[in-house]
Amino acid sequence: CIGGAAGTALAALPPAAETADPRKIFDAADMLRRLADDHSIAVMMIEGLLDDLPQAMDALERALALGATADAFREAHTIKGLASGGAAQALRDVAHHVAQLCREGFLEQAISQLPGLLQRLDQAIPAWQAFLSEENPPLPGVAG
Repeated sequence: CIGGAAGTALAALPPAAETADPRKIFDAADMLRRLADDHSIAVMMIEGLLDDLPQAMDALERALALGATADAFREAHTIKGLASGGAAQALRDVAHHVAQLCREGFLEQAISQLPGLLQRLDQAIPAWQAFLSEENPPLPGVAG
């Protein structure tokens, strides 16, 4: 069980069942801003995320099931980084929380966060896919 002030802070996480602000699910404008409005790089990054995240989630679930603390931390940290690169703040936040729990050895609590992590991933994937399906992305600085 998590104890003390640090444990309380680690255990505290908003319920993932809440609907996240759409910008926290995927903030395309923020991603493009960070990529100097290069839509083609954003497309490549998102395509990579869609390939890499399911594998990282599977690896995280396996590591947690095996009690492999270091591996679980590494996979949660990887998911956090991928989500951050993909401008998916809500997914990044839950992955960060899971990584913290793993780093501190609180694997049962990390396991309890998996449904929320999967929910955030399930929210981000369609948003990323919608971005990829845009036929005519807006040109930087041009109102649509």
